[in-house]
Amino acid sequence: MRLDGVIVVKKKKLTNTLVSSLPYPAKGEQQKYYWDADLPGFGVRVSPGTKTFFCESRVAGKTVRTSLGNTKILSAEEARKRAKATLGQMASGLNPNAQKKDEKAKSITLREAWLKLKESRQHLYSPATVKVYEWALSLCFPDWLDKSIVLITKDMIEKRHRMISERVGPHSAADGSKALANQGMRVLRTIFNFAIDTYEDSEGRSLIPQNPVRRLKGQWNRIDSRHGCLRKDELKPWLDAVEKLSSDAIRDHLILCLFTGLRRNEAAKLRWDEVDLKRGTLTFASSRMKNNQPHQIPVSDYILELLKRRDVAKKTDAIYVFPGQRGNSGHMIENMASVRKVRDLSKVNFTTHDLRRTFLTFGEQLGIERPTLKRLASHTVGADITERYIQAETERLRIPVQLIADYILEASERRPAKKNTVRTKTSRRTASGDKLVAL
Repeated sequence: MRLDGVIVVKKKKLTNTLVSSLPYPAKGEQQKYYWDADLPGFGVRVSPGTKTFFCESRVAGKTVRTSLGNTKILSAEEARKRAKATLGQMASGLNPNAQKKDEKAKSITLREAWLKLKESRQHLYSPATVKVYEWALSLCFPDWLDKSIVLITKDMIEKRHRMISERVGPHSAADGSKALANQGMRVLRTIFNFAIDTYEDSEGRSLIPQNPVRRLKGQWNRIDSRHGCLRKDELKPWLDAVEKLSSDAIRDHLILCLFTGLRRNEAAKLRWDEVDLKRGTLTFASSRMKNNQPHQIPVSDYILELLKRRDVAKKTDAIYVFPGQRGNSGHMIENMASVRKVRDLSKVNFTTHDLRRTFLTFGEQLGIERPTLKRLASHTVGADITERYIQAETERLRIPVQLIADYILEASERRPAKKNTVRTKTSRRTASGDKLVAL
């Protein structure tokens, strides 16, 4: 007999012998249902390669069928006992499938929630963002990763934030790891926000009614923004020291960061297929950028010559402009020993990211407009609607880039001083182009 698209066989008392003798349908054939003659609602479902005990009854006016277990693991008598208990619950109005769903949802771990979040936002999160999230999770919550996310309480979060803030280690400040504590909790907050919207019970209610990281309101560590930047009088000793480095890759990488404003890893992972020596441009796919947006910038004549020198000296099969000497990444990895050497020789205390701030700061000092600097820095345009409409073409960025380069070269005595010109905010466009005013 056929019922609801499946084959229902005449009722017989289900025993181990009977169940083991039931034939499997061929692949592609419909599954068969064998009902027990003694216990109404108890049966075994036979599919190609699988036999499963089940029970079925009506709950709240709807037919509910739930699996009890595989026949290779569960005997007929054990399955019958489970069926009686389950059918009793169903008679009381309880839906075992809903209970299973709730139990499964409540067992979701922090690791599983993060992996699901990462998968759902793979088109939004750059590899660098994923790396930062996983780094923060491994440092701040290694013992929570396999814990059910619903068991992570507000008190636990408050105590962990305080503990990390006060933790002193080889890479922390003297008074603790306050920035790491904040960063770890921001990552955790993002995962919980995702979990609140994703995981529900059988009635559609969120398993996590409120983000427990909200407990930290008013308790976040105050972190002063970094404002490191090379001064004009520090450019010469800094470049003198950089040019004394034995590694041409590290030397040129630092120079590229200063003259382009690229982030450290964006410059370190620069590939030859991203370099156009003929046009004098660098082009980055969205996956390479922190804001997940494609980016193209022109380079100054000084950097173009640097790239041409490296092009002549590179190996035939070279992929990266700055090949690595260690590790398996293929590209250069920042060598802190070289950075420390430059600091010692130049007496200039700096980080590689300070070079990016230096590039943008000099641009601002030269009168280059804020939208142009944002475009050069690959910063996302804010809420200003006018700024969103202003789209700077790559070639229009060449003059500002060259102006900043000339400023650095003149200040470091690499190039004779000359009168600079730049379009200011008050200058007007003429029929022949942008009006340039002398500084």
